[in-house]
This record gives sequence, C-alpha cells and structure tokens, in this order.
Amino acid sequence: MARFDRSQVTRVSDRRPAPVAGVVRVLLDVDGVINADRPAHATATTEVVVVEGVGYRVRIGDRVESALRQWSAHPGVDLRWCTTWQSHANTALAPEFALPILPVEVGDTNHHEWKFAHARAAVREGVPLVWLDDTEATPAAVHALAQEGPAPVLGIAPDPDRGLTGTHLELVTQFITDTTSPPALSP
Repeated sequence: MARFDRSQVTRVSDRRPAPVAGVVRVLLDVDGVINADRPAHATATTEVVVVEGVGYRVRIGDRVESALRQWSAHPGVDLRWCTTWQSHANTALAPEFALPILPVEVGDTNHHEWKFAHARAAVREGVPLVWLDDTEATPAAVHALAQEGPAPVLGIAPDPDRGLTGTHLELVTQFITDTTSPPALSP
C-alpha cells in the first residue's frame, strides 16, 4: 500500500459560501498527476501516446481513469485540463484511455504562472476549486489562492512518480460532495 503524505494536500475551506451554480472546478494536470512512472494503484494501463510524431509512454492507474470519468459525468463538476499537454490531452491522450473530452485551460507552457492564473480566476469568481498539479499546487500557492476570494480550495500535489493515490481521489470526491450538496437545513 502506498504511503500517504499529508504534506501533499492543502485544503483551505474555513469559509463555505454557496457554490457558484453548484459547480466545483477541477483543474487537472497530466504528468506526475494522472500519468505516473509507478502509479499508486494495483492496476494501471500503459499506452504509447503519439503527439506530433513523437511517442510518449503514459501510465494511468485504473482507479484514476474511473474517477475522472465519474467526476466528468457529475453535473456539479467542471473538470478541465490544465496541463502542458494542452489540446493534446483531448486529441492524443483522451482517446487512448477512453477519457472524457474536457475544456482546456491554455497558457504559455514555458512559464507555469499561467496555471496559477487559471486557478486564481476560479477563486475570484467564487467557484470552489480543486487543483491537481504535482509542481504548482503547493501549500504556498493554495494559501495564496485562498486570499483571492471566498471559495474553498483543495490543492493536491502528488508525488510525481506515484501520481494520485486512492486517498487523493477520496479527498477530491468528498470535496465535490461537500461543496455541491446543499447545506443541511436547520430547524
């Protein structure tokens, strides 16, 4: 069983506003997050994905594939690629793994600040945010996002060799449930 490191997860949600139209935005990186050299799951699918004539070995844990399909089908989830793969996540990666076609956040891949800018935009709009990125979703970045607006933020920066773990997937699913479910009515 993979060891879970709590330092990989940062959640800032001491204030819980009504979600914007009941939607949680999930920004999803590929390498080191869903594509891992040694996925943290017992079973994984490995494919060679060709982008502009170059083949890349991609390994995605079966539980990760299942979670992505489940999240994308959830009416309260706005799942988006936020990766240097950019549109290739849809054109090359998604078909190989039967993953959903998702909106793509684009930016200058030579400067990773573009990912933070997309995360910040969601928080400023009041949209609850899950940010899954092995290098950018650091505790410092997530705490900085919390200063940008009232929306709760969950940042997960997995070990890039292992990618998302079962515990990470459970945390994301719980965050989605917590932020898209209507608050309980008090008598």
